[in-house]
Amino acid sequence: MNKKIGAIGALFLISLLVAFQASVAKSYSAENPSIRARGVKNVIVLIGDGMGVGQMEITRLCYGHLH
Repeated sequence: MNKKIGAIGALFLISLLVAFQASVAKSYSAENPSIRARGVKNVIVLIGDGMGVGQMEITRLCYGHLH
C-alpha cells in the first residue's frame, strides 16, 4: 500500500513539474516576441532503459560533433 501511494505521489509531482515548466515557457515567450518568432531550436527527448546512454551521446547522434 505504501509503495502504491509513493508511486502515485511521484507521478503527481512529475506532472506538476511538467505543467509548471510549460507555463513558465509560455509566459516567457509571450513577454519576448523575438523568441516566438525564432521558434524552438533544440528539443531532446530522453527515454532511458538503464543502459547508460548519456545525454551528450544522444545529442551527438542528432546534431553531430559538439564544439
